Amino acid sequence: MLKKLIKLIETLSFLCVISYFFLHSIIFVLFGICLSLLAINKSFNNNMKTLLRELESEEEIISALDLEVEKSKDSMLKQNSSNLRLVEEIEELGFIPSIKRNKEDKIA
Repeated sequence: MLKKLIKLIETLSFLCVISYFFLHSIIFVLFGICLSLLAINKSFNNNMKTLLRELESEEEIISALDLEVEKSKDSMLKQNSSNLRLVEEIEELGFIPSIKRNKEDKIA
């Protein structure tokens, strides 16, 4: 419906501008120019509305991806924190502790 209206306005504005050659009235030309500007504005507004809708959907996708990235960062930080505990233990003890804990280690 809107496309038909825009097409009608475009055709009418063209006919008003061309009518100058037959009627020699500048009023029709000015009216035709105003109609053509209106048609350009309507099509521009429609394009902007669709563009804004697309941008909103892209922003939703980006926010979902950001959440996934944050979750993966959190999991990586948890893994790194376990590695840091090992590093801190090595610094304190001065050697790499074995997985098997002997009773001798507890004596000293």
